[in-house]
Amino acid sequence: MIVITGVGRSGTSFVAQVYRELGFDPGGKWLASVNAGFEDDEVVSANELVAHDLGLLFLGGPRPAPPGSAGGGLLASLKARGRPASPDQFDTIEPSRLQPAVDRHRDQLRRVAASHPVVKDPRFCWTMPVWLLAGASIDHVVLSTRAMDAVIASRRAAGHLRYRTEAAATNELIYALGVCFAALSEHDVPHSVVRFPHILDCPEQLAATLPFPSPVAPDRIAEAVRSVARRDLVHDWR
Repeated sequence: MIVITGVGRSGTSFVAQVYRELGFDPGGKWLASVNAGFEDDEVVSANELVAHDLGLLFLGGPRPAPPGSAGGGLLASLKARGRPASPDQFDTIEPSRLQPAVDRHRDQLRRVAASHPVVKDPRFCWTMPVWLLAGASIDHVVLSTRAMDAVIASRRAAGHLRYRTEAAATNELIYALGVCFAALSEHDVPHSVVRFPHILDCPEQLAATLPFPSPVAPDRIAEAVRSVARRDLVHDWR
């Protein structure tokens, strides 16, 4: 299985669309409301179950209530667990939670990996250690990166900074990248790093970087990049 991931709002949907254009469909649909998509329901469900077991409320736990509402959402969940109900609080992974999550989801993760040639989900940045410890067959990871200021600006535009300050959100995303890189390094998983949105201007470079389930001619890859690139959707070119 080839995994496309990144912290979200960092070009993962564009990379997934390139694969889709070349006949390697990661699943899911394009969601015009947030200018993102192509996430397979089975993959997302598996990642949310893992995230829940890791204690990552913002990924797999109760969804936040709208601002100003009472009685539910992330802050109430944090209070119920004895956690500070601070907008600057973000979840980290307790190492002791990893093996129980592996034991609980091993069979499902292996099955999903064996049946999906290409997948895309930003949640992998947080859940990657569990997939690899479970022995899921991950052949290559494509990590799409972007200037953090631009990620935060895009998240703000999409309404994804609802409960955290920008400083806390930045730290959260840097933490997630660290979790993913550490897991890839520890398990010696082949991986590629691409930088969005600059890859829109460098189709030949991207063609030389991306792995595929079966051989694809470089000129076809470059043409796919040019075909799916939507420069009008990139609001920040940092």
